[in-house]
Amino acid sequence: MKSALTLVIFLLLVSSSLMYASEIQLHTYGPIYPKSTWPGPNGVDHVVIIDIDGLKREVLYSLLADAPEEIPNISSLVGAVSHFSDTNDFMFHDALGVNRATTVCPSVTLPSQFAIVTGRWPKNHGIPANYWLSRRLDRIIDITGLLEAILPSTASALHQGPTILETAAEHGLTCVSGLSNVAQTLDVPQPMAPDLIDPVTFDTGMTTAILELINRNGIPRILFVYYPGNDVNSHSHGAETQFEYLSDILDPLVGQLLHGNGGGLSGISDIDPDFMTNTVFLFCSDHGHINVSSEEDHSIGSDDLALYLASVDFVMDDSALLIANGGVGLLYLKNRRHDSWTRPRFLRDVLPVARAIVDSRSQLGDFLDFMLLRVNNASDGQAYRVLDPNSGRIRSIRSFFHNRMQDYPDAVQRIFGTDPGAFGDIILFPNRSDGYHIAESPGVASDHGSLGAVESYVPMIFAGAVQPRTARQARNIDIAPTIANLLGLRHHWQNGDGRSLIIGR
Repeated sequence: MKSALTLVIFLLLVSSSLMYASEIQLHTYGPIYPKSTWPGPNGVDHVVIIDIDGLKREVLYSLLADAPEEIPNISSLVGAVSHFSDTNDFMFHDALGVNRATTVCPSVTLPSQFAIVTGRWPKNHGIPANYWLSRRLDRIIDITGLLEAILPSTASALHQGPTILETAAEHGLTCVSGLSNVAQTLDVPQPMAPDLIDPVTFDTGMTTAILELINRNGIPRILFVYYPGNDVNSHSHGAETQFEYLSDILDPLVGQLLHGNGGGLSGISDIDPDFMTNTVFLFCSDHGHINVSSEEDHSIGSDDLALYLASVDFVMDDSALLIANGGVGLLYLKNRRHDSWTRPRFLRDVLPVARAIVDSRSQLGDFLDFMLLRVNNASDGQAYRVLDPNSGRIRSIRSFFHNRMQDYPDAVQRIFGTDPGAFGDIILFPNRSDGYHIAESPGVASDHGSLGAVESYVPMIFAGAVQPRTARQARNIDIAPTIANLLGLRHHWQNGDGRSLIIGR
C-alpha cells in the first residue's frame, strides 16, 4: 500500500506543478457559436455561470444587502437585497435568490462542482470526495491530479450521466467552460496550493481568456466562468479576507466581463446591448469556509490516531488508511478475516476502531464532533449510523440530526447522497467550534468539508432575465435542471437528483 501511495503522491505533485505552469484552458462543447442570437422558450439567450470557489453565502449576501457600493458590478446585476439580521435571512427584490442553499457532503471542491454541473448527488455522479480509496485498485484516487490533468478527454466517462454543458451541446447549443483541468486542482494538500497558484493572476487570466473567446466567437449559450482564487486566498489568509477579495478582485473582474477590460476587448454588454433582457447570470459556489486553528495539536492526522488503532490490532497505512478531505477524515479499514479492503465487519472491525478513537480524546483533546459508522451494505448514506462521542451512543442519522438542522443544514439528505463504498468505513467530523481539522500537518488558516452551516451554505442567485423572488431553500444539485429548463432542455434532462427552480418570464 505504501509504494502505491508514494507513486500516487508523486504523480499528483508533478501533474499539479505542470498544470499551474501552463496556460489557462477553456473547453468548448457543441458547434462554434454564430454571431446572431435566438431566444429560448423563456426569452433566455444565454446563461452565464460565475462560480466562485469557496465563497461563503454570508459574504456575498451581506455585501449585496448592506454595502452594495463595495461590489458595484455584481450589485448592478443582482439589484436590491434586504437583510433581516434577527434571523439572518435575506430577501431578493430584483433577482431569484435562494436564502439558504446547501452543497453536498463532503463540502469540498470536486464532489460539489460535479453536483453543480450534473444535478446529481455524489453517489450518482461518481466523485465521492477530493481524495478517496479505490478498494478494487488498492490505491488512493485523486480524480483531478491523476485523470483530469493527464486525460482531460475522458472527463465525461468519469461520472454517471451528462453534465448540463454536454446535454446542451448534444442539442446544438454551444457551451464554454472555464472549469478547466488547471483550475480544478486546488484542494491539494495545503499549504501547497498557494505556492503553485497566485489567485489574482489566475482569476485575472481566466477573465482575459473568456473575453478573448467571446470577442472572437460571440457569447455562447452557456458560459461557465470558474474563479478559484477566493478559495486559495481563504486557505492562506483566513475566511474573513473573503470580503476584500470579493470587492477588490472579483467584482472588478465581473465588471470586465460586462464592460470589457479597457485593452481592446469588449464585454458582454458591448457585444449584446440587450444582454440584461435575454441573459441569466448565476452566482454560485461549491462550499463555504471556516477558520481553523494553526496550532499543531489541532491538526489530527494518521500519526495521531496510529497508537489508538494499534490498541485494537489495526496498523495505520496497512490495515487502516486515513484520507483527509478538509473538514472530514475518511477512515478505511480492512476486513481482517479476508485481509482485504472489502467491506469490514461492523462488530469485529469498525466498532472496535471507533471506540478506540473515542478513547483517544483523553490524550488528543476534544477533537471529535461526531463519527459516521458504516453498519450495513446499503448503496447510499443509509449504510451509516452516527456515533456521538460525548454520550457513546450509536444513533440513526435521522434521530441524531432531528434537532440539529440549524447547525447541520440538510444533513440527512446530504449524508444519504454519499457513496459508502468509496466514502469510507468511519467518517470523522472534527470539532469545528474549537478549530480542529483533519489534516496531516497544520498550515491552513481556513478550511472546509464538514456538515456545519458555515461550510455548507452557498450563494445561489439567478439574476437578469428571471422573475424575481426569494426561494427559502435549495441545493446545488438544483442548478443544472434549472438551467436546462431555462434553455428549453427540460425534456432532454433526465435522471438527475435535483429539481428545477421555477423561474422565467
